[in-house]
Amino acid sequence: MSPTFTVPKSHLHNMPTRETIKPAIQRLQHLKQTLHLIWQSGPIWTIATLILFIIQGILPLLLLYLLKLVVDAAAAADLATTTESAAFREVAILNINRHLLSWPILPLRSWI
Repeated sequence: MSPTFTVPKSHLHNMPTRETIKPAIQRLQHLKQTLHLIWQSGPIWTIATLILFIIQGILPLLLLYLLKLVVDAAAAADLATTTESAAFREVAILNINRHLLSWPILPLRSWI
């Protein structure tokens, strides 16, 4: 006997209906005109803002990757037979690189 799934009645009022979807589609029809107006107001600022948005989206992924390298280096140093100072130096260098990458973007976050 397979279990059946029923939607609670309290959740049915959140379901999209034709009355709620139609205004959203009408708002999307003005998107092209809006983007054109933004482009006309300042193409250089538009491009700069888009580039900063892309950097702001990529930077957390890059920082996570560097953090992964720090954790991997710490785990490898724990398992390796190297000296503690060499392991600490490797982890410290990776950690400093992670902080140096995040430092320049911090003032830009408040600007966007």
